Amino acid sequence: MMIGRGFVRAGALVAGLTAAALAAEVKVTQGPPREKFLWSPMFLEMPLEVSPETRAGAWVNVDDFDAWACDFVHIRRIATRIDERKDRVDLDIKVFTFTEASRDKAVRMEFRLLHGEELIGKTTLGHIEAEEKKRGYGVARITIPKERWPAEASLVMQIDVQVAND
Repeated sequence: MMIGRGFVRAGALVAGLTAAALAAEVKVTQGPPREKFLWSPMFLEMPLEVSPETRAGAWVNVDDFDAWACDFVHIRRIATRIDERKDRVDLDIKVFTFTEASRDKAVRMEFRLLHGEELIGKTTLGHIEAEEKKRGYGVARITIPKERWPAEASLVMQIDVQVAND
């Protein structure tokens, strides 16, 4: 049950889609917060930097969300990789979770990639099995037509996290 939206800044982010440090912040919102514990749904936002360096195809890890729990599930890491093809760009996403002692959970995540106010791609990670006291894992891909992919830009990935008992 969503009672309102609290707002929490999770600190400086090192990454996005580049190995260089970015002077940006990740955001975690929902409410009401109990310290760093939130109820589902939880809303995440993270910057992604598109530059020549990010086109190397290496995975870039974002660990800044680990301090926050959504219904006892921590998002330990979000890893991203750009894979440029002839006619499209694939943004591969890996998500790693950890579930505290409570009960088994099912995690659903929706990803939206924005360039300014323009939505350039979206996808859903339909189900991560988040068993109690264990790690979970899921993968997703956003495919963007080459003509919509910015050569160099600061993008934002918005992520909706929904957790339910499994």
